[in-house]
Amino acid sequence: MAAKGYSAEKDPMWAQLGITNPSTLANITLSAKRDRRVAATIAAGFYNNVIVFFDMLSSRDRNNLPPMNLDGPLLVDGYSENPDMPKPVDASYAKAALERLRERR
Repeated sequence: MAAKGYSAEKDPMWAQLGITNPSTLANITLSAKRDRRVAATIAAGFYNNVIVFFDMLSSRDRNNLPPMNLDGPLLVDGYSENPDMPKPVDASYAKAALERLRERR
């Protein structure tokens, strides 16, 4: 387990990003609890990176996703003592990823 006390429902940043659906917030919470990388990325404030990560995971055809210049990790390595920090994902790319996620529901 990664982030026992984290609750996306209580994290105001998700609402600021337009994510308010209770089941979506529950999935974010569960992912943060199960995957240290997700928890560490949220803790570092890279919320847009987490959105893009979920977009990539839920895509049936990753070759169909818009190109993204990723010259490093998308998530923080939550298993390392001194992890490399990812570059922040562009907000407009994350917004488009969020729209794709909503369409897949």
